[in-house]
Amino acid sequence: MQFVPGTSTGCSTIFAQKGIPKMEQLSARLLLTAGILLLIAGGIFAILQGWLYTGLLWAGAFGCLMAALNFRDSKNDGG
Repeated sequence: MQFVPGTSTGCSTIFAQKGIPKMEQLSARLLLTAGILLLIAGGIFAILQGWLYTGLLWAGAFGCLMAALNFRDSKNDGG
């Protein structure tokens, strides 16, 4: 898969269809990426049985993913 300037990824296409401004698209995409990376890091600590770190990372991932959903749904709330 090759990146072509001026084309959109699947995620940005979904946001564009919902009428969300580009800055909010970027914020939502960054929060989504951070949430996924925190889930992966938490999984690694779970394998190593670092349960305190796993819980903290997964709590952070949950917060990032919920914030990304909030950005996506903010257009529907009028906010």
